[in-house]
Amino acid sequence: MKNRILILAVIGILVSCSEGNNNLSPYHELDGEWNLIYATCGFCGSLYLDVGDYIWTIDTESKTLWVKNNSTAQHPALLDQGMYEFEFNDTTITVLSSEYDYLFDEEKLILYDNPAADGPVLEFIKGN
Repeated sequence: MKNRILILAVIGILVSCSEGNNNLSPYHELDGEWNLIYATCGFCGSLYLDVGDYIWTIDTESKTLWVKNNSTAQHPALLDQGMYEFEFNDTTITVLSSEYDYLFDEEKLILYDNPAADGPVLEFIKGN
């Protein structure tokens, strides 16, 4: 009898632990606050920013991107401050009509759009 109770308790714990993670979006790595630290494109030069200067907050569930600009820096690759809808899949994010490939490199999110043809590269680090 004790063995049956122990087995049921273990099964209950395992089921409750595995069900808790089912609510995560498969893209949950994208979710959250991202601080832009570097932007570049072929002929427009490079821009280095401090953490907190330019922030993307990504919500994959609602497909909403909030951009907060606390900097006076200007660069053609930067979006204006505001809210944007976006589409995404395993490898790309599309904001407005710009499609960016994305990847994670250690603690960084890197977005790029054909940099070999002078397209933009945006490098973010995870915020709070």
